[in-house]
Amino acid sequence: MLFFPILALAASASAQSLTEVLAANQDVLSSLGSLVGMVDGLAQNLATMTNITILAPSNSAITNFVSANPRIAGDTTAIAQLLTYHVVSGVLPSSSITETPAFASTMLGGAADPAMPQMAAAGLRVEFVMANGTAMVRSGFKQSSRVTQADIRFDGGLVHVVDTVLTVPETPSTTATNTGLTALAGALTAANLVAAVDSMAQLTVFAPSNAAFRSVGSVVQGASPQDLANVLTYHAVESVQFSSSIAMATMNGQSVQMQSLGGGILTVSMSNGAVFVNSARVIIPDIITTNGVVHVIDNVLNPAMADLQPNPSSPTQSPAFPGATPVSSVPFTSGVSPTATLVPVGAEQVLGGASFNMLPVGVMLGSLAMGVLLLA
Repeated sequence: MLFFPILALAASASAQSLTEVLAANQDVLSSLGSLVGMVDGLAQNLATMTNITILAPSNSAITNFVSANPRIAGDTTAIAQLLTYHVVSGVLPSSSITETPAFASTMLGGAADPAMPQMAAAGLRVEFVMANGTAMVRSGFKQSSRVTQADIRFDGGLVHVVDTVLTVPETPSTTATNTGLTALAGALTAANLVAAVDSMAQLTVFAPSNAAFRSVGSVVQGASPQDLANVLTYHAVESVQFSSSIAMATMNGQSVQMQSLGGGILTVSMSNGAVFVNSARVIIPDIITTNGVVHVIDNVLNPAMADLQPNPSSPTQSPAFPGATPVSSVPFTSGVSPTATLVPVGAEQVLGGASFNMLPVGVMLGSLAMGVLLLA
C-alpha cells in the first residue's frame, strides 16, 4: 500500500485555484510559483486549464536543476516548454498508478504546437509506473522522478509533487547519443538517416546496444551507406508502440509480425517474461523520444535473416550475421560526443563501453525486467 505525505490542501473539501495551492504550500512549491511567474501569460493559461494533472517539482528539485542548468534562468522560452511538459492531459490520481506502465500525453508538443510538431497525434509523453512500492514518473532519456506528495486538489485537476525536474524528450538521434547508444547515433549519421528518423511523425526504434554493434563489427563497420541504411531501417516501425499498450498481444504465447521501415518483416515474441524481436532480446524498454519510443535490444538485426528464432534459455543470443566477429572498439562512435550523461538503468552492463561504469548511480534508472513488444 502506498502512503504519501499530505500537503496543506490535500484534504480540502472544496478545490481551490492553482495559485492558492502554490501559495499555501510555499515550503514545497514556492520555486515552482516563481518559475511560472517568469513566463508571461503562463499563470493565466494554467488557471484556465481543466482536467489536467500537474507534476510539480519541489523547491529542492528546482534548485538542483537550476544549479546544473544556470542558463535556463534567463531563457523564458525554455522555461515555458519545460513547465508545459509537466502538465499532463487528464486527471490521474495516485491510485491509478500501477506496476503496469502508463504513458500519458503532456501539453507540450502535438499537432497544435508549432514549436514541437513531431508527435502529431498527441503531446510528448510521460510514463507513470509503480516501482518497488513507489510511484515514479519517467521522462526523456528514461530519467526517473519520485512522487513524494500526491493528489493535491485544485479547481483544474490534481497536483503531484516530484523530487526532480522532468527531462523533456529529445529526437531519436539525440536520445541515442545521450543514453549510451553512441554506435547507433554514429551509424545513423554514416547512413545519412538522421534527418529522416528525427523528422518522422511517429516512430518506434529497436536500438542495438553498443555491445551488439561491437559483436558484429567486422560486418557493419565496413558497410556502404546504402547497405548500412538497409540494416538500420529494419530496426524501426512507423508507429508508436509502448510496452504496456502492446504486451497483451503476446500474453498467450502468440507472436506478432510487422513491417519495418525498410520493408522487411519483424517477428516479436515473448518467452518466460522476456521479449524478443526476431532473435534479439529487449533489454531496456520505453525510452521516450519526441516522436515515439526507443527499445534497446542486445543484437543487431539482419533483414536477410528474418526467420531467426530466439533461444530464451540463453542469456545472450548469437549474432544475426553469419561469420561476423567482434572488433576491438565500438563501431561508428568516433566523433560522437554526448552532451549529457543521462543513461538508463543497467547501461554499464548492457550498452557496452567502460565509460559508463563511471556514471553516477543516480542516473541508472528504469527496469530491465519490463517486457516490450510491438504491433504493426
